[in-house]
Amino acid sequence: MNPLPEVASSKSILNRVLLLCSYLQEPIVLYNYIPNADSATFLENLKLLGFDFKEREQQLTVFPPQKINKAASLFIKDAGTAYRFLLARLCFIPGGRYKLKISRQLQKRPIEELITALQNLGAQIEQLSDSIFYIQGTTIKKNKVEVDGNRSSQFVSALYLLAPLAQKRFEVSVRTKLVSSSYVNLTKQILADFGIQFSKGICKNNVVVNPKIYNLEPDYSAMSYFWLLASMNDFPIYTFYQNSWQPDSKFWQILRKMGAKTEVLPSKLKMQYRTLQSIQVDMQNMPDQVPTLAVAALFAKGKTIISQIQHLRYKESDRIGNLITELKKLGAEINYKNNKLIITPLSAPPPTTVLNAHNDHRLFMSFYIISKLWPQIEVQNANCVKKSFPNFLKEVEKITNYLAFTQIKKDLFH
Repeated sequence: MNPLPEVASSKSILNRVLLLCSYLQEPIVLYNYIPNADSATFLENLKLLGFDFKEREQQLTVFPPQKINKAASLFIKDAGTAYRFLLARLCFIPGGRYKLKISRQLQKRPIEELITALQNLGAQIEQLSDSIFYIQGTTIKKNKVEVDGNRSSQFVSALYLLAPLAQKRFEVSVRTKLVSSSYVNLTKQILADFGIQFSKGICKNNVVVNPKIYNLEPDYSAMSYFWLLASMNDFPIYTFYQNSWQPDSKFWQILRKMGAKTEVLPSKLKMQYRTLQSIQVDMQNMPDQVPTLAVAALFAKGKTIISQIQHLRYKESDRIGNLITELKKLGAEINYKNNKLIITPLSAPPPTTVLNAHNDHRLFMSFYIISKLWPQIEVQNANCVKKSFPNFLKEVEKITNYLAFTQIKKDLFH
């Protein structure tokens, strides 16, 4: 059997679980724990709040403190999820006095809508500079809050995760169209695993259950780069697979619609090359896979049209603008009009060039797959993969070396 790539634990799941651990009274063991930089940042800051951790053999035991530290200075680095979730949580630790510092990269990411919602709940937040917030902890003063969700679904998730501190009928309503609603559904599912029930934005039960163990899923966002690689390779590539609430677990189905040959096996997915066709697809609920899809579109017959992705300008980088800039270096015809990314496939191998990932892990990993096809392409900013998939380069090499991945399909170009 071909080797399976080993990816990190889903940081979307892990970071939500870590936030919920702040409500627990007893230890919890997280199985299938494989760390990444964002979750490591979360752990570092929880330690400052009094938590303790024991790690061994892909297990992480979390020991909540009897009392959370009421004074701490936290540094969130580049971890966007920790930024939104911890900011909200710190606001409602009564008597707490916290300084929260963020990186220059996080300063570019939106937070205003969440701060406004938290202040409407009674939060006392003072922004001392572009990078530093001062928070004086208090109690939640209302049982209903509204928030804009048209730039980040994490604002909504951060508020849902406050439910254990609120009255039983805690309601979160979204004023605008919610982007990436699938990630809010993921939040609701994880909350349900801890006994907290939401229905149509209303919390029906906010009493936390303390599970003894919790099984973490692998990160399907990371798995997608092997699906992309497989869609361009004659030899089958296998990955772990099971049904999941992670939005990106469905990305292989988009590649299948484009023509990639797929087969679902027990606990595995088998995928390999077949001539790709263009697609028109709404990626609102799978935004992290837009760079991956854009690369696949370079080798698909006809124009691929990707819509509902305007919120990608507010990720680790401006993923719309940077995708256009970098893929044009390969000779691609790629434009963004009327909130749609339009990609015409390449007609010839790309020239020797250097692609800049703009310190964005999603861009780097997507671009790197192209460099495995054509060694004349170099991708900068390799260190940024530590954010979500520290062993990315090693795992790609493991798979491509096994397959002797040297031959390019002649009919990749149209």
